[in-house]
Amino acid sequence: MADEFLKIILLLSVGQGLALSLLLFFKKKGTRLANTTLAMFILLIVIPLWNEYIVFLPDLYHYLIIHPKTFYLQLLYGPLLFSYVVFYTKGEPLSPKIITLLVAGPLVGALFKTSHFYLIDGGFSQHIWYYFFMFVNIQLGCCLIAAWLRIRQHHMDLKQNLSNLEQAKVDWLMILIAGYAILLAIDIVKMSAKIMGADILDSMRLAVSISECVFIFLIGFWGISKPEIHFKQVLVKAKEKYGKSTLNELNSKAIIDQLTSIMQSEELYLDNEVSLASLSKKLNVSPHHLSQALNEQLGQSFYDYINSARIERAKQMLADAKFHHLAIIDIAYQVGFNNKTSFNNAFKKYTQKTPSQFRVKLT
Repeated sequence: MADEFLKIILLLSVGQGLALSLLLFFKKKGTRLANTTLAMFILLIVIPLWNEYIVFLPDLYHYLIIHPKTFYLQLLYGPLLFSYVVFYTKGEPLSPKIITLLVAGPLVGALFKTSHFYLIDGGFSQHIWYYFFMFVNIQLGCCLIAAWLRIRQHHMDLKQNLSNLEQAKVDWLMILIAGYAILLAIDIVKMSAKIMGADILDSMRLAVSISECVFIFLIGFWGISKPEIHFKQVLVKAKEKYGKSTLNELNSKAIIDQLTSIMQSEELYLDNEVSLASLSKKLNVSPHHLSQALNEQLGQSFYDYINSARIERAKQMLADAKFHHLAIIDIAYQVGFNNKTSFNNAFKKYTQKTPSQFRVKLT
């Protein structure tokens, strides 16, 4: 009974994996490199699931097993996942150094496995397979950490350049990394049980298959449905070094004075699409100099500067009786936020109260 259920799960995983990969390959919108990389990643996960499904069938169908040497493709899981995160957040090719690092791991792992398989007397052994498996998972773990750091850096970069992050959120990429880390942990337990001959192998195999089925569906669905989040106006990197900058202290203060003046007179922060690029153009300064002035003079990113101004305006509106007929969401829109959740979070960050609590206290 368990085997029949496992066969259904495996076949479902393979079917949805193939369908989602095809949709990603032919998806017209978005970054072509990111879509193709995610499709390849899903296909590589599907191959061992297909082979496992065929093993459950009568010997008559075993010719459908994809070549056993495809286990080497496991070495590409980590590099492909990391590459997808980079392409999705930047939309740019990988640098030669990154490519070298990503290729070196799979090559070393493949040479290690091949040398033991062909050169050592007795050929393949269970222990060699376990060492290879551990190498793959260490490499994959390193790629997951690198991908997480890349997502975190991208989020900080966006805060240096954008005033609203709703369309640029990469939360789902964090979920992708966390989900695959959980899947990796389950797979490690399964392989360890196999090596030690533990009785939990069958139940672990079922747990891994169900987890992979859910994982394939979620990453395929998100990869197809999520909007693109890379922006050409992301010009300034977070924590950028200003040692070689031509901006001196006097000019930096002048930029802040000019910025304060134009913010008071034109209230540009009320525009929900205002960005570092558009504001620097208005001030006739470079985005890098404006970002540097904000960081050095005010200790704020562009995102924090704009949203603190929006919250101050919101506080004034909430305290003014002539605006009491407006709902919280209406005030959020009027001061430049795109949704109530972002407004509530920002308001609480700067006042330690929600907008509703702030309004009730004043009435």
